[in-house]
Amino acid sequence: MKKILALLLVFSLSCSFLFAEQFISIGFGPSALYNVSSSNSLDDLKKVSNYDFGAEMRVKIMLVNFTTAVLLNPRVDNDYEVSVLVTAGLAFDFGKCVRLGLGIGPRFKAVMDQEGKAWVVNSENALVLADNLMDILRNSPVSYRASLDYLVGKVSFGFTYQVDSQFRFRSWEDIRDLADLDWSTGKVGMTVLFSLR
Repeated sequence: MKKILALLLVFSLSCSFLFAEQFISIGFGPSALYNVSSSNSLDDLKKVSNYDFGAEMRVKIMLVNFTTAVLLNPRVDNDYEVSVLVTAGLAFDFGKCVRLGLGIGPRFKAVMDQEGKAWVVNSENALVLADNLMDILRNSPVSYRASLDYLVGKVSFGFTYQVDSQFRFRSWEDIRDLADLDWSTGKVGMTVLFSLR
């Protein structure tokens, strides 16, 4: 099994170096994600509260890929969730038309009420008022994100899947929670990125 994984890695690296046209590439554009765990019926597809909308920026330097995604989720109680996902990872180009990426990073999130106050989920899974920015950082999860992009000239059309881990920055001693994925947070999405470089 280790030999197969090593061969796949060597193949991916070879393809990426062989087909890399630019040392650095930058893309920016809109994105929309659907909360997979909320999908119980076709009617759920019509509920705006099951979607996140926002914008995404990616910077790829050879094989290393950095992503920042800012998303808004309108909630059923007229509040909305704001999240900023920042990941670092690898992106492999296959031919000149397909890019496969995988990244990990923090997803800073807070629920904003109509008065502009920020709420976070604490260790007991209850919403509590955030006193400052550090409360938001401490209660944010680390997320994993996979992407598959089709490159068409200066535009790429992509599919993404992201899921949070159980790890929170407030408890560094629970580093093993990075391997414990919270599948109820899974989101599948689409992006359209325009090349800026």
